[in-house]
Amino acid sequence: EISNGGQLYWFAKFLEGRWPGVSYSTKAYAVLTKDIIVNQNVLTDSGDLNGDGSDLREWKTISRYYGCFDGNNKVISGLYMKETGNNKYFGLFGKTDDTFITKAEFHNIIISDSYYEISGDSNEIGGIVGYGDGGKINNCKFFGTIESSGNNRVGGIVGRCECAVIKCANYGRITGDAGYVGGLIG
Repeated sequence: EISNGGQLYWFAKFLEGRWPGVSYSTKAYAVLTKDIIVNQNVLTDSGDLNGDGSDLREWKTISRYYGCFDGNNKVISGLYMKETGNNKYFGLFGKTDDTFITKAEFHNIIISDSYYEISGDSNEIGGIVGYGDGGKINNCKFFGTIESSGNNRVGGIVGRCECAVIKCANYGRITGDAGYVGGLIG
C-alpha cells in the first residue's frame, strides 16, 4: 500500500534495486490508498511549467515493471521530470515487457498537475507508461504537460503501445517536434 509521496519514491527505489541489501522484484503489486502530492502548483492554468522547476522534487521513471499497480482512483499530483537521453523510456513507469508470464497491469491511475520535459532521440514517453510492451493499461487519466524535443514517440497515456489500452483519457497538453505524437498513444 502506498499512501504518501515518500512511500511512492521508496517503491520506485525498491523496483530499481536502489536499496543496498534489500532484495527487490519488478513484479511487486501496489495499490494507492490516498491522493499523493509530490509537488504543488507545478503547472500554470495554461499548462506551462510554473517557474523553472529548480525548486521541485524530481521524479525518476521506474524503468521496468511487470507487476500490477492499482491507482485505486487516487490522484498522483505534481510529478516533475526534466530528462535528456536517447533510446530510453519515460513516464510514471518506463517499460513493460511481454516476456514474463505475468503481464504488467496498470489500473485506475490519475496523474495531475505534472510536467515532463524530455529531449533526445528514439525515446518513448507517456504520461503513465513510456513503452507498453505487453500488459494492460485500464481506466487511467493524465492531466499534465509533456514536451518532447527530438525524434520520439510521445502520448498522454503511453508513448509506444504494444499493449491493451482500455477506457483511458488524456486531458493534458502533449507536444513534440518530430516522431510520433498523440493524445493517448504516440
